[in-house]
Amino acid sequence: MNQLKYYQEANDLNFNKLIAPVLVSLACAIILGFLYAVLVYFIPFPYVTFFMAIGLAMAIGFCSRLTLRFFKITGKKNHILLLIVMVFFTYYFHWVAYLILFFEEGGLSITGYIYSLPWMLFPDFSFFNAINLLATAGAWSMFGIIFSGIALVIVWILEFAIIAAIAIKTGLNSNVIPFSYKFNKWYPKFTLTDQFEHVASIKYIESQIKDTNVLDFINKLDQGQGFAFSRIHIYFNKKEHDQYLTFEKVNVESRGEGKTNVTPMVQHLRISTIEAESILQKHNNKLERFDLF
Repeated sequence: MNQLKYYQEANDLNFNKLIAPVLVSLACAIILGFLYAVLVYFIPFPYVTFFMAIGLAMAIGFCSRLTLRFFKITGKKNHILLLIVMVFFTYYFHWVAYLILFFEEGGLSITGYIYSLPWMLFPDFSFFNAINLLATAGAWSMFGIIFSGIALVIVWILEFAIIAAIAIKTGLNSNVIPFSYKFNKWYPKFTLTDQFEHVASIKYIESQIKDTNVLDFINKLDQGQGFAFSRIHIYFNKKEHDQYLTFEKVNVESRGEGKTNVTPMVQHLRISTIEAESILQKHNNKLERFDLF
């Protein structure tokens, strides 16, 4: 019985390749931090700020995913490192802008903001002194209670924790795309347009492929129903020795009129170039747009 093999993403930290993505992430952090500070300052309602923090976190996650796709960086370790950098600097840049807004009573110029970006490194510790003054005075109130001191610091810590947790979750929640390290490019993704029969068991799929082969397994599949079927993707780079197959279960609620739920069953099964070509020749297929997120 053949042992099935799957795509394995390289997961080594590559600091040299991360230099450009980090610089781009810092630029995004400067913009996001500024926008978040302005919104928080001019809309000082805690319950609204909570949702703005979630929005900021999701924006960080999406920006990190887009950056890694563009610079062709793979591996969870590299992504986590980039996310940590982006979360920290976005939150720090937000503090720079917010402190200027608070002490200047809403006055903030782009030039002043850019000049103040390295504020934390100033030898007079004015950045930390400003935070201390803000914590002592209190920045906002809720139900007639002014939050200051330890209570306000706890709120800030919770805010940072929420942003960091959601940003990392959003950033890492991206589809893995097979990457050709030999040719330094992502694999093109082809989707078979046929709707195959609904197969609910991963073990069944794997056992059938092991007992026969991937071509016979696909050829034996019946036609699926409009609201419950299976979808097959082929990641195909003709110059590479290995190609990859993904098998998904698709369910459409309300018997074809509701929400579409897609569940990966077999992800990036390694197949040969001959097998991939045979599948694509036998079944109608379409080249998918590049999956940025």
